[in-house]
Amino acid sequence: MKKTLFAAAVLLALPSCGGSEPDAAAVTVEHVAFAPAALEVDAGTEVVWTNRDAEVVHTATSGVPGDKGVPGLDNGTPARPDGTFDGEMDGADASFSFTFDEPGTYAYFCRVHQSMTGEIVVR
Repeated sequence: MKKTLFAAAVLLALPSCGGSEPDAAAVTVEHVAFAPAALEVDAGTEVVWTNRDAEVVHTATSGVPGDKGVPGLDNGTPARPDGTFDGEMDGADASFSFTFDEPGTYAYFCRVHQSMTGEIVVR
């Protein structure tokens, strides 16, 4: 009886291998950067961005970041979000997630700090 209970407890503690749980991948937002900046995942994977910068707002916004240009020489270009995803993380431990169902390459940036860029490649 003890062996049966122990075996049942071990089986319950093991992660599911049957594939019923969706895949997940993590991006850390820290020191005003995405880490990793480039990530490759399978279609159907949920990507979770987590902000580790205390009292700093960040976003994960799909599209192309703007360029502030050079004052007096170039006006720069505005950011071009593409509407695929746009999540705000308003301080330490705030997170945003998005599930990538379609294969392709998804560029993204932070609307607050447009020098922060990343890319998700979905197989």
